[in-house]
Amino acid sequence: MSTSTLASLSGELGLIGLFDLSQLLLLNGATGRLVIQQGQRRAFLIYEQGRIVNAVDDEKREGENAAYEIFSWKAGRFEFRPERPGSPRRIDVTTEALMLEAARRIDESGDAPEAEGSEEERLLNRRGAMEELRDVFHRLAREAKRVGLAATEPADILLEELRDVDDRLYCRRGRAARIFHDGTWLTAGELLRGQQTYEDLRARLIGDKMANGTSRGATQFVTMEDGRQVAVTQVGEGADEALWVRLLSLPAPDPSLLDGPWERLHPIVDLPQGVVLAAGPTPEAVERLLHALVALVERRRAGTVLLVTRASVYAHDATEGLVLQADPSRALEVLLAIQPGVLAFEPSAHDVETARQGLRATPLILFGVVCPDPESAAGTWLSGFTGDDRESAMAVMRSRPGAVVYSNGVPMGQERIPFSAEMFLPEDSTLSATPRRRAS
Repeated sequence: MSTSTLASLSGELGLIGLFDLSQLLLLNGATGRLVIQQGQRRAFLIYEQGRIVNAVDDEKREGENAAYEIFSWKAGRFEFRPERPGSPRRIDVTTEALMLEAARRIDESGDAPEAEGSEEERLLNRRGAMEELRDVFHRLAREAKRVGLAATEPADILLEELRDVDDRLYCRRGRAARIFHDGTWLTAGELLRGQQTYEDLRARLIGDKMANGTSRGATQFVTMEDGRQVAVTQVGEGADEALWVRLLSLPAPDPSLLDGPWERLHPIVDLPQGVVLAAGPTPEAVERLLHALVALVERRRAGTVLLVTRASVYAHDATEGLVLQADPSRALEVLLAIQPGVLAFEPSAHDVETARQGLRATPLILFGVVCPDPESAAGTWLSGFTGDDRESAMAVMRSRPGAVVYSNGVPMGQERIPFSAEMFLPEDSTLSATPRRRAS
């Protein structure tokens, strides 16, 4: 097998299987096309940042079923060709879930070698080691980046630590900076301690803006040189003055990160009309789930989505349709002007007038709901309405299909978004005493 570089990866399937090969490409975050040749048969697996986003088998079929067929190939030659994906996304499930289902089907067909155990068991046994190796790679990459930044200003090193939506930076005059990452507050090293570090960070982010008439405690929105946007709040005075910094602009979560019952999720996002509650226990969990669902809906429906948000952390790079964002103060005006096929509300941007109009005229509506469990999602959502609006919302829930997609949030140190999903038929009403769930 030729493995001099990832850009030149080819060999025989007898030496390395497609499961191992796909895990290697996933580990490296590879983007390109894997060509598999078996006599006159030819098939393709399409990768984007390590994830399988499409497959084309030897009969020109695309999507998940084509991938399952290709993974059953045990012989032939392969060649990985780095290139931008030219085909549309046909696979939404995570690559890990795709491979596990392929392994399960191989086991059921009786094609797995008995001496080696089931294909699914072998894949599960190797997955933990691959994830540990991936974590090591990520840590090494971060350390290498820090070494590269060692000759730069301390402010650059601190800002480089802001990577995830939940990350926070707290920097106080004369004190070591504190960084919140993966659910833990960390203290920056001696290099980042002292008055000069604070002054450098302050000058980089806000300069004299706070001193020129802006009250302390007000938040400034700043675009940095690398294109990232941050929200900066100055708190305290004199020796107690400090900066609180959080990211504002991140790419929307890729739908392939959703980890749960896709056989229930697909019918929900494909509803011709309905109300979907994207719920979770914290605003961060709900926003991450909601934006992943918006990205998935945009790809599968290829229409216009209006996202109501106050200051969205996530930016959508729409590929099949269009995602427009509007502040609640202007959302109704925009809704009436463009008449989107899908309307979505972040949990902090639930505008009753826009929701009222959307429930009347928009086919599919997604609401972000912060609640402790899936069972309380509908009640929490309804509590945002009063009087006639509440009665109208209840009537809509009883007359249209409804669904609750729930996520407890992303586990520490991981990227995947675990979720559960339940759809309710129009006559079910999750608000009634005896709801009748749709059979899964």
